[in-house]
Amino acid sequence: MSKIKWDDIVIATTFLGNQIVIGKLNKDKRFFVDKSSDRTNQVITAVYQHMKAEFENEKDNDETITNLEFNFESGGKLIYVPAKEIEQ
Repeated sequence: MSKIKWDDIVIATTFLGNQIVIGKLNKDKRFFVDKSSDRTNQVITAVYQHMKAEFENEKDNDETITNLEFNFESGGKLIYVPAKEIEQ
């Protein structure tokens, strides 16, 4: 079995289908030489699970928090709000 060179693997969004895929880029890092099928649902689920766990860890330290925000350099935000907070 050959080893995966993880430095050669990227998670990216396709230009045409706006799908999240996992693949290997060419040497110029401009085009895929091999890529998975659409993995959007799996990636979004993993991000959700990560944010939920981070929120629960933060909640252990500060019971007053109501959400978790990841801030991006571009100014965008990804916000996790637990389901019970949404229902209220």
